[in-house]
Amino acid sequence: IHDSNRHMLLAALRGLHFEAVDLGIARDCKEDLEAQLHCGLRSADVVLTSGGVSMGEFDFIKSWILDQKGTIHFGRVSMKPGKPTTFATFDIDGTSRLMFGLPGNPCSALV
Repeated sequence: IHDSNRHMLLAALRGLHFEAVDLGIARDCKEDLEAQLHCGLRSADVVLTSGGVSMGEFDFIKSWILDQKGTIHFGRVSMKPGKPTTFATFDIDGTSRLMFGLPGNPCSALV
């Protein structure tokens, strides 16, 4: 189902009383993705992405993290579903920001 992860993750976060900000969809192009991620990292303590972390043609997240001098702490986990889950940190103006790159598969993203 198109865009189901957004609604699922927002509901899960809000159910846990987190302030979740929806930055919308970044299309499968590097420029759109970069604009959304910069906005997220400047406005939130933690950024969650859904999709784009595996090994497909449009999976730009990990290369973008490295291009932006982020530190990838892990890019895969020993779990199915959810193997390509990624965790990275960024130093934004002296403040540490966290980023979780979740797989695009809804079951993988939720676990």
